[in-house]
Amino acid sequence: MSLTIPFSVLRATNPNSISVMSFNVLLPNSVGGDGWWCYKMYSPRHINSLEAKQISEWTKRSKLIETIIRESECDVVCLQEVCADTFHNDFSFMLDLGYDKHEIYKKGRFRPATFWRSSRLEVFDRPIHRDRCLITAFVPQKETTTIRDQPTIENRYLWVANVHLQAGIRQSSRRCRQGFDCVDTIRKEQSKILGKKSKATRKSPPSMTVVFTGDMNVDGPECGSLGAIDQLLLNGHVGKDLMEA
Repeated sequence: MSLTIPFSVLRATNPNSISVMSFNVLLPNSVGGDGWWCYKMYSPRHINSLEAKQISEWTKRSKLIETIIRESECDVVCLQEVCADTFHNDFSFMLDLGYDKHEIYKKGRFRPATFWRSSRLEVFDRPIHRDRCLITAFVPQKETTTIRDQPTIENRYLWVANVHLQAGIRQSSRRCRQGFDCVDTIRKEQSKILGKKSKATRKSPPSMTVVFTGDMNVDGPECGSLGAIDQLLLNGHVGKDLMEA
């Protein structure tokens, strides 16, 4: 995860913008499993050293995570790989940073959790829990803050999908199903909202502002090929002959 431009810089030129950050914090947190994928980030020469142990433990990592989130000043923060058993203690610093609302995925080991500032956004209805996907519909708290320049019924809502898709080389089909189900759920929920607001909106597909973010557990375009999730999000469909790298 690379933060090249602090959001505070962008907000200075566009104070009405809405920002979203995604951050896989990696298990284990303070507790919560072996987390070998965390330790593989460190040099094998030092993995058993006291130094590696000190810098890889949650006490050290959580301080770095807190610093990055504080400097970002984002309105919504999407985390992945949070431990449900110690979630409230591990991320108590989020309240100090102004994130006074949150939702954690309801089951499983690799849980997404979404935090937001109620001073900036409010939730429309309750967050939705799908297969390894946490979906939240936001509306701006202040009239001066808009999802788009000219707000209408259709684009009042900012949909944030915080996902941690199934990992594994033989799990491509499930990842694709999870991604499709997530965006299709958003489409259906948006249609329900618009149907309640105006009968005229039922005649045309809903216009949506969606942030689909998190851990896709597949190589991205930077690796030279498009995976199923990339194709689904970019093209709207997945070719039947696709084979992920």
